[in-house]
Amino acid sequence: MPCNICKSLRIFDSEGSIVCPKCLDYKFIDNDLKISQFEKDIVRIRKSVKKKLKKLNLDKLKYSLIREREEIAYKILLNIRDNHVLLEDWFMHNLFISIIFSLENSKIDFPKEQNVNTINLEILYNQINTMCKLKHSVSLLKFKKIIYIQQENGEEKAYKTEKAPITALPSGFKSDKIDIKEFEYSIFQNYLSHELEDLIKSELYSHYLKSYYNERILPFLNPNTTRQFYFMLKYIIDNFIYIGLPIPTTTKGGLNSIVEIAEFRTFLKKKFSEREIENFFHNMILRDSSMPSLFNFFYYNNISNEVIISYNSLHILFISVYSHLDLPKKGEESNIKGKSIEELIHAELHVYNMNLYHPRDNFPLVGVKLKDEKFGDIDILGFNDEYVVLIESKFWYMPTLQVLEPEIEKFFKRCRYAEDNLGQFGILKSKDKLKFIKILYTPFAPFSQYKDIMIFPTRFGIYTYLNKHFSMRKSKTPSHTKEIGDILKKTSGRHPYLIDLNQLDNKLPCNKYRLQDARIHEYNGNRIVLSIFNPKGHEHCIFCDIDNQIYEFLIASNIQKGDFIKCILFNQLGFWNRIKLLFFKPVEYNELYVQLLNLYRTTENIDVIYQVFKRNNFNLEKLAKNCIKKNQLIFQAIGHILAANIDMQFVGGQCDCGEIMHYLPEIYNKLVNLDPNRKIKCKYCDPSYLEKIEMITKKKMYDFSIKRITELDYKELLFNSKKI
Repeated sequence: MPCNICKSLRIFDSEGSIVCPKCLDYKFIDNDLKISQFEKDIVRIRKSVKKKLKKLNLDKLKYSLIREREEIAYKILLNIRDNHVLLEDWFMHNLFISIIFSLENSKIDFPKEQNVNTINLEILYNQINTMCKLKHSVSLLKFKKIIYIQQENGEEKAYKTEKAPITALPSGFKSDKIDIKEFEYSIFQNYLSHELEDLIKSELYSHYLKSYYNERILPFLNPNTTRQFYFMLKYIIDNFIYIGLPIPTTTKGGLNSIVEIAEFRTFLKKKFSEREIENFFHNMILRDSSMPSLFNFFYYNNISNEVIISYNSLHILFISVYSHLDLPKKGEESNIKGKSIEELIHAELHVYNMNLYHPRDNFPLVGVKLKDEKFGDIDILGFNDEYVVLIESKFWYMPTLQVLEPEIEKFFKRCRYAEDNLGQFGILKSKDKLKFIKILYTPFAPFSQYKDIMIFPTRFGIYTYLNKHFSMRKSKTPSHTKEIGDILKKTSGRHPYLIDLNQLDNKLPCNKYRLQDARIHEYNGNRIVLSIFNPKGHEHCIFCDIDNQIYEFLIASNIQKGDFIKCILFNQLGFWNRIKLLFFKPVEYNELYVQLLNLYRTTENIDVIYQVFKRNNFNLEKLAKNCIKKNQLIFQAIGHILAANIDMQFVGGQCDCGEIMHYLPEIYNKLVNLDPNRKIKCKYCDPSYLEKIEMITKKKMYDFSIKRITELDYKELLFNSKKI
């Protein structure tokens, strides 16, 4: 909503308040002037960057940056904290790489021998970062999402207008004493249902990318092509192990996969039409200098006629695209997300002494439709003899003030209507004898208060505020303690995901007691913070009450931060919003298993992995240590072993160092016979390994520096083995 007086765009001032710069007689800097200035700066910096790049071996620099980008992307996929920092670094690497690709396509002769490692790239990186910020500012200026105002000291300062997406809390936000990292983490941590994780993660990635790059990420996409592009990415990612084989690198990221272009096309033809494939290749792979791309995840080498695929970065792009899809499933998820948040807040309010159900029919006061339909509904309502709480949830990602403010005004009018029609909610007292608390919950809050509506970006902030007005309910005491203690004593093995004890003993009530393994985060005399896994394999924290007996047992058992316990949790109020730790016992968890949970998500997947390793007499822990030593990804190594296990023509062997290799049976048997101890040794442990392979296969291992023996062309090996 523009200014009521002069109809000008309003801005967020330095204190986070919404003001009209025209009415306050601020001195504007002409937008076109700033755009022209920034575009000249961009040209100047670009020339400087190109000049520096001409002194480098672009081939080495490009591969170095791609490897670094993949390592960053891998961290992003595994972590949820500080992803805003990692995503920005990942994005800058993309920009850096795209500049190199544009230079390579410009037909300039570059030096071939200059060592990238001898050049300080920090200056280059900072220049590219500055250039990106200038481009971002130009885009924001063009769409009037920011304006520049001259300060009293003569400096020029940018201010966001009401057209700009709200991407962070304003600096003057006072209602939540929470720093920005905790705020951003709380958005992810508050994801209510693991089924919504894809949507929420996509919105979060898009939010971060949009905060420092205002342009469209993939300009060639439109509403008609986004869906097809998404499903093609999904097909590639889901079947990645069958497309190509990872290139061994010395980074944790890796270039991941190399595949011949004809083979790649044949693979895609199984699912997509020629026209769809051609569009994909045209936009993502076979580009020329007239078609620069910010994201080079498919690098086409026209000399070898191969495509190098950056899997981790491709996965981030795939996740980011999801939030832009026009799919019934996504629409349903968005509705479920909104409803789930309302139900979650309603459940959490049960810790307070307030009525949350209609007195007449005991129907929960969630999504209550008002009798006058033009006012919509009240998301959550609760009351006691003194207060009525009305809560509106707007869990939107990156709303603008122009979009959000009218919704707040609608909520204000709904509240007024509800105050005048309390009988609809079973409230018998008149409104003049009650106090009304109106709360808006939205992760990107533009201000802390609107009229008499309090606005909070976190649920924590809501409950901190309600603590001042409502007393807490008394929690129930657990029963069946002997039976529960006996169950814990008899239970063994790993249980990373919750189990209702009713499944183990049907005499126990449902949804009352849970068994789950948890990592200790911290504890004191009356509370413990546990880190548990959700069904998607992600860890998150829960707070549990403990009594003095449990606390003393924790101390006596020397339980430290990071240790794992098998615990039984008690649902104190019926909504799992107040939890008590009843029993526990220490349990052994190695970090490899935790890492596998993060990567493979389900215990069923991990059980399959362990079964394959056991069947082949492979040692998984030894392989993991070897991967760490070589700075390689464990999930890539496991992926190849699983793929080779599917194809029964191969036999696997493990070196004492942990390296696992697969061969055709004839090659495997000859290799074993060549060793005095009849053992398989890898190239790192056996100096004559390559000579043995060449002697057996009659094939010169000229390409061994590029591909490991496990990644050799199996058709070639099969052909040669027939001659042996």
